Amino acid sequence: MNEAFTFLDWIRYYLYYFKDTFTDYPMIVRISVTFVTAILILSLFLAISVSLYDNHKRRESRISKKIRKRYYETAYSLMTDSKRYGELETAKLMGEYGRRKLSSLEKRWLTDMLGNLRIDMDESCNMENVHTILKALNLKEYFEHELQFSGITHKVRLLRFLILLEEEVPGSRIIPIQFSRYASVRKTAQYAYMLTENSDAFSYFTTPFFQKDFSLWDKVAIDFILQRRKVRGKNLPDLAYFATSVKDPEAQSIFIAEAGFLNSNAPCKDFENIFRTSASPMIRSQVALTWGLLKYYAGEPMLIEAYRTQPESVKIDILRSLVMFNTHNEADFIAKAYYDAYSHNVRFAAANALYKYGENGLRLFNKLKDESEGNERLIFLEIENGVVNDENWEVATC
Repeated sequence: MNEAFTFLDWIRYYLYYFKDTFTDYPMIVRISVTFVTAILILSLFLAISVSLYDNHKRRESRISKKIRKRYYETAYSLMTDSKRYGELETAKLMGEYGRRKLSSLEKRWLTDMLGNLRIDMDESCNMENVHTILKALNLKEYFEHELQFSGITHKVRLLRFLILLEEEVPGSRIIPIQFSRYASVRKTAQYAYMLTENSDAFSYFTTPFFQKDFSLWDKVAIDFILQRRKVRGKNLPDLAYFATSVKDPEAQSIFIAEAGFLNSNAPCKDFENIFRTSASPMIRSQVALTWGLLKYYAGEPMLIEAYRTQPESVKIDILRSLVMFNTHNEADFIAKAYYDAYSHNVRFAAANALYKYGENGLRLFNKLKDESEGNERLIFLEIENGVVNDENWEVATC
């Protein structure tokens, strides 16, 4: 009789065979055999999994090396060249004219390579040629597909590279993932949308998610996006509005700092109320530094008036701000701040401020130096010998 057995029939047969074979054996033998069999099956499963994982990594390594060998030199040359290339010319230079389409894995490694090149080049990168390369290699369709169907980790990584490459993605792909239940996806999608869109691009700053998920990465992302929007001539947010509407001190400070980085005097007057009412020393310090960087002279009397009641960190930043104002009218005030200081850090900041405060400041600096003795004299010697880093002294951020 010819009867076809299914896969389940064979499994059932061997299970009964295994059961009946050891039925009459002692319990300890049956338990031992069952345990050993389970270990063998698990070992086989693990061996297969490790083998598949190893093959996958080897394949990724081969593709990565192939992509780098094929495209790296040409992409680097195009991205650093000030000349603007057309799409067809770029495709020929990249060797893609008439060649088969790249696989998804090849496009993934190609995106990573271009993103890392962009990081290494920073401001020297020709972004027009970057966008042309993406078109020539048909990566735009790949981006849209991956944003819709890829996993969480890859989606976040791809979004961050799209921000670096300043690549526009249709709102129909970005908007759905702006409301993802995963904070990392939601946040990165918001920033990718913010980089390129003009209408309602900054509404994310008013949502509870922004303050709830705020981190150091947000500071870096906001600074990068606002700087790039400024370069590309796109509208910028009302920094004073967001500085007053958010409650998180870290988030509030970045909007105040960005006014200085963007060289925007517009919100300086609005920061006056923040300086008077804020309970956070970090916020008051950031306002003082931003005013100094932007030369908001109307704020100088406020800083001097408030100086005596401020904590050490704010006093130091007010002194730094007075140096940036450089009105040459407050040398006596800085000298008094030195005399009245109980903290070594404040004394050091006051002496350093005098040293950088023009002729009047230098005259008072030398006078204080002549009057000083012992360890106090070391403050002046360290400043004169360049121990203080001038670049760090005038960076307007907390």
